[in-house]
This record gives sequence, C-alpha cells and structure tokens, in this order.
Amino acid sequence: MMPISMIAEAIQEMRDAAAFYEDRREGLGQDFLNAIREGIRKVQGTPNRWPAISVRSRRHRIDRFPYGLVYQIVNEEILVLAVMHLLRHPDYWKGREQ
Repeated sequence: MMPISMIAEAIQEMRDAAAFYEDRREGLGQDFLNAIREGIRKVQGTPNRWPAISVRSRRHRIDRFPYGLVYQIVNEEILVLAVMHLLRHPDYWKGREQ
C-alpha cells in the first residue's frame, strides 16, 4: 500500500466536519471519522480506481456522508488535499494542487 498524508487544511476540514456531526448527535462525529478512515484504506488499496476531477487529482466519495477525499499521487505517496463537502463550492481546493 502507498503511504498517505493529509495537508493541514484537509485535517482541519475533517475535524470541523466531525465536530459538526458530533454536535448533531453523540457518536455521529466518530462515525464520520470511521468513514474517512475506511475511505483512506480504499484509496490506499486502489488509488487509480477513483474518478479524476482535474488533470492531477482524484476524488473518492465517502460512504454515508456527503463528503469526498480529494487526493493526488505525488512521488509514490497519496496526498489528501481536501475533505470536501460535495454540495458546497466544488472547486475551492484547486489552489492546493501540487
């Protein structure tokens, strides 16, 4: 499996979304984080499987939540650029591309 890392903005987006869901219902934030972990495992297992959304980046849709992992393969590593809400400002992360 390829190593994976997340830029600081993606980590913050993940934390903010988890806090939002936890405020809605106890345990839902943890469910979100578990879904993110599962998405990361899927991306690591088959990084080229998920659809391209730009010349350099791909997106994996997270199960159960309206979020996606936006990532690139850079120097044999998966770099997560965004934990993106799929219904809000779809191109905001493009300035993060390597």
